[in-house]
Amino acid sequence: LDGYTERTLAVFDQAGIKECYLVGCSLGGVISLWLSSLYPQRFLKTTAIAPAVTPNLLPLKNFNYSLLAKFSRTVPRSIIRRALSKAVYNQKLVNNDVLERYSEPYKDPMALYCFM
Repeated sequence: LDGYTERTLAVFDQAGIKECYLVGCSLGGVISLWLSSLYPQRFLKTTAIAPAVTPNLLPLKNFNYSLLAKFSRTVPRSIIRRALSKAVYNQKLVNNDVLERYSEPYKDPMALYCFM
């Protein structure tokens, strides 16, 4: 992560970017979180989309892990339904069985942590 952050900062410096918002997905999400934790004055806000991270790699301070259990029983299924209904042409394929299989990984709090 340190190597990625150094290279990212070098690009920002060369472009003359002193402060900005960060958005990253997967590995980019981890890099964004790492950058903003090291340089909070430089990065105004950070959005990490499905960061490939665990608390051992990048602990989030003051994160309430107990909220994940509630989230795993309600929101992901509705998000998955909405995403599939927009991505799948044949809407008959977006049924309860498919939604249950897509939702299954998010019953694990650590998988849900990565999703968030």
